[in-house]
Amino acid sequence: MLKRIALLLVPVLASAAPEEGAGLDGAEVKIPYSELKRLLAKEPSQVEAAQPPPVLLSAKFTLVDAEGGPQMEAEFQVAAFGEKQVGLPLMKAGLGVEVLEPADANVIVRDGDIQLLLDKPGRQSVRARLLPQVDGGGFSFFPAGCPLVTFGTGPIRGGRSVRLASSGRVSMLGEGQSVPLVGVDRKVEVGFVSEEEMREATKPPEPSVWAWRHEALVLPGESTISYRVISRASASSGSGVAASLVLPAGARGVKVTGDDLVDQNGVVGGDTLVIGWKTRGLLEREISLSYEVPRRSPDRGWKLQVPAGPASEETFARYFVRAVPALSYTAEGLSGPVSPRGLPEAFARELNGASCYEIEGGAEVALAVTRRPVAAVSDAIMDDAAWSVKVEPDGAVLLEGLMTVSHGEAAVLLFDTPTGLSLLKCSLNGQPVAPVSHEGGKLELALPANGPPAKVECSFTGRIGTLDPVEGTFSIGLPQTPMFIRALQWKIDLPPAYQAEISGNVMRMNPEAGEPPSRVVVRKNLCRDERPEAHVFYTRKNPGF
Repeated sequence: MLKRIALLLVPVLASAAPEEGAGLDGAEVKIPYSELKRLLAKEPSQVEAAQPPPVLLSAKFTLVDAEGGPQMEAEFQVAAFGEKQVGLPLMKAGLGVEVLEPADANVIVRDGDIQLLLDKPGRQSVRARLLPQVDGGGFSFFPAGCPLVTFGTGPIRGGRSVRLASSGRVSMLGEGQSVPLVGVDRKVEVGFVSEEEMREATKPPEPSVWAWRHEALVLPGESTISYRVISRASASSGSGVAASLVLPAGARGVKVTGDDLVDQNGVVGGDTLVIGWKTRGLLEREISLSYEVPRRSPDRGWKLQVPAGPASEETFARYFVRAVPALSYTAEGLSGPVSPRGLPEAFARELNGASCYEIEGGAEVALAVTRRPVAAVSDAIMDDAAWSVKVEPDGAVLLEGLMTVSHGEAAVLLFDTPTGLSLLKCSLNGQPVAPVSHEGGKLELALPANGPPAKVECSFTGRIGTLDPVEGTFSIGLPQTPMFIRALQWKIDLPPAYQAEISGNVMRMNPEAGEPPSRVVVRKNLCRDERPEAHVFYTRKNPGF
């Protein structure tokens, strides 16, 4: 049965498909019966192309101050591209909606949006009456994003004006006025302003005389002093919308934050910071400032400074100076060190547990600063050193060593040339280098920063005098370095016919299995700025040569 269906399907597919060429004339196509049944049952109308979603072309809102409360008339221009019913968001839910035209338009609330149901292609215009929920003399709404949104006013009772705030901008509209809000897809706030309030808002602002109270966190750095300032200003009159502060000399990186500011960075002109606020009549203000000034040498003392108002304005400041272990502070009225607990939260975070000193004064306070003696610490340690010396019967000497140095920052390895020897070669991490030579045979080698432990290899050559054929003594030492050495091992190889005993500031180790009697192994641990030295007493094993 399956074979017969497959044979019947061949001419059907061949007639339906476009001609592919002579090479496919004898081809056959076989598919399962279940797939054939599905294809025969499917109507061509069921195969639908993807339908583009509808779009909102424009939205126009007109506010009418009616007797029963404010209303908005809205007109939406939309475009649909198919007959499949879909919902188009017009705005966020929260307002009552009454469709005016066309009467058969279907508006629903779905997923928190007011949506228009569309089921036929083409452009359409929909008019609706919106009933906002007024709270505190105003209301807000959230139009959907589209190429053009406009807001206008119709009749307004009592000579009032409308205050419109959106996207950080405020507009004052009288009766019959409108403004475009292009691309708005966020909150729009609407309020009513009386004639008296409108006159107050449009008249020139009156200056205010401020009294300033600063709390300043002072953070000493290597080359700058950073300030974090919380400034509170009070005035008894004026509009309260502008203030100016004289910045400390050399202040840079000035940043201003706070509520109701016109510009979060303020306006800096020369050494003056001009601050503007949006809302009139607020005579208690608070801002946060940050800036830094170049740091003077502690030996000259520091001048702590906060921005000061004009000469006619009072400025008071409380300074919190972070404690620095290497510095001590003195000044009249200085207290501390104290814990950061009880300071403003932002200051406590910056201090991160460090203590601070406290002093009160005006816009400028003198602070005497003294350097404290700092104990010297090593910036590098020699983890181990392995040396070997070979002595020939005629007194020729070859001294070779490998030193491993751990360090974080860039460091310098200082060592000298043992008496009677001279440097043959030197390498750092496998690369040949030439140490800097100082007077007295002292050598200096710079070690790179931020790398693995440095490997320094050195070879010295020289003579100690011809070995006696029977017995004798000689002394030999290693390079001396001020760097701390954890462990040092030294092998001394005499000619095979000799054996030796040693003395000195090194300790002889027991020979390992297989080591010749002519080898002496010594060790020295935990030494610093000391020359490892060995005094060798040698004898010939068979003096009757």
